[in-house]
Amino acid sequence: MNTITEITINGKLVDIKSKRTDNCISGWSVIAFTPHCSIRCTRLHDQNSFDAFVEAIISAAVGDADIDICTPKKVREAIESIID
Repeated sequence: MNTITEITINGKLVDIKSKRTDNCISGWSVIAFTPHCSIRCTRLHDQNSFDAFVEAIISAAVGDADIDICTPKKVREAIESIID
C-alpha cells in the first residue's frame, strides 16, 4: 500500500504521509507537509478531527485565498487513499 501522496491546492504542493501507529486509536498517524508548516493528526477515526485536519491543511497551504469548492473533498480523498 502506498503511504505517500501529494496534492496541489491553489498551485501549492502538499505532501501527505501516513504510517501505522499502534498506540493511536485510529491506527494511523498522518502528516501533511505544506509550504508553511507540517501538520499531524492521529484522530482520523473521529469525523470532527478529520474535518479539522483537512481544513488545517488547506489553510496552511493557501491561507485566506479562495479555494475551489471541491478542494476539501480532494484533500480528504488523498488522505483516505493512504490509510485504507
